[in-house]
Amino acid sequence: MKASIFTPDIERVKKLDAREATHLVRDLLYCGALSMRLSEVVISERINAKDGGIDAKVIAEAAVPGGQAVSFHFQIKSGDSFEPWQAAVTLKEIFGKSNVDVSKDRLGAAVKRCLDTNGVYVLVASGHDLLPEEHSKAEAHLRKAFADCG
Repeated sequence: MKASIFTPDIERVKKLDAREATHLVRDLLYCGALSMRLSEVVISERINAKDGGIDAKVIAEAAVPGGQAVSFHFQIKSGDSFEPWQAAVTLKEIFGKSNVDVSKDRLGAAVKRCLDTNGVYVLVASGHDLLPEEHSKAEAHLRKAFADCG
């Protein structure tokens, strides 16, 4: 495949630190990847602030048929130490600990708000070029964690 200015450099993306990964997601959202207005993107550069488990939020009216607004809530992770296909890593990200009794009360406030408003939780892991099986495992762990806490 011939590279263009739009072809991502996967090796560079994998090496992003937290601030750079946040900037990448911000820039992608601002480019209108979900066909939304700029006023509907909320993302902070305060990467070390307690955020309740959500780093960015987007309200997209054109995301579903009928123009119904849908909120997308992004958790941004960088670095190769975050391995979302590992169940313990996923539990720690969602509930703060890997060996915890799963409960909705243990969710970060922003993650809880996402689920309570029928939002879409999106985990961005820039530190890996996931294989399909790793992606499937990560998604299954997230689905199970959210289902187990209601």
